[in-house]
Amino acid sequence: MADARYCCVVFDELLLALGKGMEQREWNVPMKQSPLFVTLNKLHGFEYHLRGCIGTFSPQPLLEGLKRYALASAFEDSRFEPISKSEVPLLQVSVSLLTDFEDVDDPFNWELDTHGVTIHFQCDDKSYSATYLPGVAVDAGWTKQETLDSLIRKSGYRGARIKWANLSVTRYKSSKATLNYEEYLKLREQVE
Repeated sequence: MADARYCCVVFDELLLALGKGMEQREWNVPMKQSPLFVTLNKLHGFEYHLRGCIGTFSPQPLLEGLKRYALASAFEDSRFEPISKSEVPLLQVSVSLLTDFEDVDDPFNWELDTHGVTIHFQCDDKSYSATYLPGVAVDAGWTKQETLDSLIRKSGYRGARIKWANLSVTRYKSSKATLNYEEYLKLREQVE
């Protein structure tokens, strides 16, 4: 199960990388492996908006993976400029541990509010793939078809419409923990 401590590891790693001088804490992260994603959202007004999200489907030692993908989400997500020091207090961190991967024969055999979805397909000798974590489609207000259409665009494919039968679809679940900066600071005080 994902845990708020995992989000604290992400905040610690970001602050260390940005030279904020905060000493890292011992968060007692279990010695296990898991595929994971780190998502950073930034507060704009009263809502959080995506600021970075990178992860892996390969099982990672948890502590190492949290640190690696904290930095990748903050500084390597090509959709965004790197995170700055001034943005950290506006961040919300989510850690998703991925589980229960299943290849499905029908590209619509998944639940909007339960599963993440990964697509793979080939066209003109080029491979394409993309994923959305559980909850993304619901948050966007999409149907399953709109989600798959968006994934095809997200993959970088810009050609003629893909036939559903040509898609390889994998569904999965996740355990997710989310923490904003203020909550992180409160947890740090408890650990001191």
